[in-house]
Amino acid sequence: MPGAGRTNRADSPGFSLMELVVVILLVGILGGIGSAIIGNFAGGYTSGAERQLLAGHGRVAVERITREIRGAVPNSVTPFDAGEGAGSGLLLIRGAMGGRYRVTGPSDSRLEFGAGHAGDTFQAYGLKGLESPGSGAEYQLFVYPMGPDDLFGALPGSGARARLADPNVNGNTGYDTRTIALETGQYFERGSPNRRIFAARSVLAFCKRGELLALHERQLAAIGDGSIDPADFCNGTGAPVLVNRVDALEFEYQQGHQSRKALVRFYLRLGSADESVDFLQEVHIKNVP
Repeated sequence: MPGAGRTNRADSPGFSLMELVVVILLVGILGGIGSAIIGNFAGGYTSGAERQLLAGHGRVAVERITREIRGAVPNSVTPFDAGEGAGSGLLLIRGAMGGRYRVTGPSDSRLEFGAGHAGDTFQAYGLKGLESPGSGAEYQLFVYPMGPDDLFGALPGSGARARLADPNVNGNTGYDTRTIALETGQYFERGSPNRRIFAARSVLAFCKRGELLALHERQLAAIGDGSIDPADFCNGTGAPVLVNRVDALEFEYQQGHQSRKALVRFYLRLGSADESVDFLQEVHIKNVP
């Protein structure tokens, strides 16, 4: 028959309007569920990657702060808050080397305390970087600092007698011995029970301003006999930034003595209200005055 094998289009069953509406609803529901699942996975991955990034940056900052604190001149670690917008953080004197000094023996190798006389000299052991002649001028020497007042006040004056600016290194007498000459008015207020002496040439400040934590450094030679003000450090520009997105930074210092090491506890929070990472670190300072 003509037209055999052809299907009459009018006889095709097709889809009713109700069936189309049901299919569209099912596809929409499945698409919504799928997009929500995919969105949750993507959001979790993004949040995890952001937290991991914050954690990595925070660990680097914490390790740097910890390393500098451990090498600080005893009792030079000083938390500060310069006021709203002026910065807050931690000030310390970076120790370069340490040794011991003589208190017995010939008169030209004794370290006298409480008075300064021109021509007085003493011998120190272990200060290998204080070479003669004259290269010790960029260093300052420290003997038995009891607190910030012994270190950060101006010289000469009523305070800061644990700090000696511009030491004059006369020579190396062997066995890593350095002979230090004092000028008129140069002296240390008190002697160390362990006869310890430290040398340093820079002051560091970890300053938080806004969301940035920067490391400011100044040479003691540039400060000379002047006082050291923590607030001045945070006002400088061009300091390297350790980490950004700092939400909170707090320092606490417990002073040490001969039977207990000093302890610094600090808290660092990076991030915002959505994603944040918290660090709590305790650092023991091995050096004692």
